[in-house]
Amino acid sequence: MSQSNEQVEGIVVNEAEFAELRREMQGIQSKFGELEWAVLWAVEVRWVKNVEASYAHEIAWVLGKPVSEVEKALKTLEGKGEVEFAGYGKGELGRVKKFKPTRRVIQ
Repeated sequence: MSQSNEQVEGIVVNEAEFAELRREMQGIQSKFGELEWAVLWAVEVRWVKNVEASYAHEIAWVLGKPVSEVEKALKTLEGKGEVEFAGYGKGELGRVKKFKPTRRVIQ
């Protein structure tokens, strides 16, 4: 199955916005370390698909990296102005920070 034709039930992706994100991410790749870039990509993709902020432990699970490394990458990205704090989780995740991209505006 081709990725461009594959659709997950309940998820609608704006293909034009996703293509724009892909071009932008390729253009800024040289500014970041490999893990920072992958973390930023994960935050951006989740935001484009679901307009939903990301937790460090979710990104760590997706990338197969330790949570501490992802948290460090998020802190670096936050310092560079690429991601921003988007609130805390609910329930058991009440003390866990969520992050969203700074360049994406909901229209």
